[in-house]
Formats: sequence, C-alpha cells, structure tokens
Amino acid sequence: MLFFSSEIQDGSWKLNEEESRHIKVLRLHEGEKLTFTNGKGERIETTLDKVDKHCTLTTLSRETIENTNPHLHLFVAPTKNADRIEWLVEKAVEMGIRSITFLICEHSERVRMKPERIERVAISALKQSLQYSLPELHFDVKFQDAWKNAVGMKLLAHCEDGPKIQLSTWKEKHASLSIFIGPEGDFSKNEIALANDAPALSLGTNRLRTETAALKALVAAHEYFER
Repeated sequence: MLFFSSEIQDGSWKLNEEESRHIKVLRLHEGEKLTFTNGKGERIETTLDKVDKHCTLTTLSRETIENTNPHLHLFVAPTKNADRIEWLVEKAVEMGIRSITFLICEHSERVRMKPERIERVAISALKQSLQYSLPELHFDVKFQDAWKNAVGMKLLAHCEDGPKIQLSTWKEKHASLSIFIGPEGDFSKNEIALANDAPALSLGTNRLRTETAALKALVAAHEYFER
C-alpha cells in the first residue's frame, strides 16, 4: 500500500487531513510501517507514531526510484462532461505517462478545469498503480503554444481526409512522443494546417469520443515503445 504527501520531512512530521483520514479508515495502528511517495520519484519509509486528525509520522529512509515510464506526453481538449476527462486522467496515470496538457482549441466545449480535482485524481491513480513519479499537469494551454513547445515526435489525431500513420505499423523509432487529441468537434482546419509539419495519427475508421480516442492512442503508444 502506498500513501502520498508532497511535504514529507526528515525526522518527525505531520500528515495532511485527507491522507490522515485514509489511515483512520484503514484502521492502521501506531507503530506500523507505512510507505509514502512525494510524487517526485521518492519512496519514503515511515513509522506511524500517532493516529489523529493530522497523523504524526517519523521518516526512516528515503530512496529515489527511477521513472521507467516511456516519454509519452498527452495533449487533450477537455470534454464538457468533467467525469469523462477525470476517467481519462485516472487511466493515463495508471498506464504511465510523463505529462498531460489540457488544450484550448477553436472548437473546445470546455476551457476551464479544476486543477485541484484533477490533481487528486492523478494522485489517487499514482497510489493505486504503485508509482512514485507524478506526471506533470498543465491547464488551459492554447493549441498553438502547446504545438510549438511539445517535445519529441508530435502526432495529431484528426478526422479530416489525408495521409495518416498508424502506431501499430510505424517503423520510425523515437525516444519521445507527444500525442494531440482534439475536442469532439475535432481540431479546426487552421489547427490541422498548423500541424502539417508532423504526421497525422490514424485511430481507425470509427468516430470516437475524445477520451476514447486518447486512451486508444495511449495504448498504441505503449505498444510502440515496447516493440
């Protein structure tokens, strides 16, 4: 079992109320050894000294764990239904992703997110999947800026006709991929034209919801890196 705190200190320290509540729900007892991460690649072993509203713990050891997830970056336009984008964040983090950027596009339905809520979902998924490096989260980034600053090989998934590549058969090898998924109204013609300096990505013949398209692209990307 893995716990999370962004403010783990050496020696004795107090835990935040939310994570302390988890400890009480699990009926953990004083003297038990608990493993924490700060989301920055560290695994921290602690002992539970006191169970209350803000549990007291003592740090025993710290170890840096290498992030072996592929250099995969997702750029996605948030959906109008917040539950669907939270579901996507959960799955993307569990699978292992380096960063998620939420785009503002010409056809965006929803352009404002609740960063605190998304971060909580990401932390929960990190703990569930026993990982130690929390992906970077970027909010309300204009498509043009995101495309300009994206790292590695950029791939844009859109519904317009034209040549596209499939990751399942793509033979070019790249150390880093940045995958762009648009809103349900698709990327605009201007945005597609701006991205003509990189391959378009095929996700098959079916028209997919934003979160489905993103998850399908992430699965294909992981298979690409594993080949």
